[in-house]
Amino acid sequence: MDFEPRQEGVTFEVAAPLETRGDPGAQELSAYCRALEAGVREKLAGQRAGTSAAVAVVLRGIRVHPTDSHPRAFHMAGCLAAGKALLVAYGPPPRSQRRRAPAGDTRRCYLGCLGPGARGRASCVLRLAGLCP
Repeated sequence: MDFEPRQEGVTFEVAAPLETRGDPGAQELSAYCRALEAGVREKLAGQRAGTSAAVAVVLRGIRVHPTDSHPRAFHMAGCLAAGKALLVAYGPPPRSQRRRAPAGDTRRCYLGCLGPGARGRASCVLRLAGLCP
């Protein structure tokens, strides 16, 4: 699958000599291509604010397994391919800031005490140090 720049909008094309691995029927192949297109469009529609998709997507090859292929798998493959293209085009999404608990919040004290074998000891040490009420 190739992602090529355009002036505006999103188009999905199937290359004339589509390289097909496996032996899908015509209806099956059509359903997989529609699912792939739906996945690409879904991912491109949900991108960051301030960016709009202007791309031509060209499907050049498809591999079909007789028992494991399903339209939902092709939908997911379309989402993943579009996500990778967005990552290449725009870089990784911005990371959210980590929220810290207020100083007097007791939940903060017990979240770090949940390790195996240290539940009682760790909470006692925190109480003795004055970090927990």
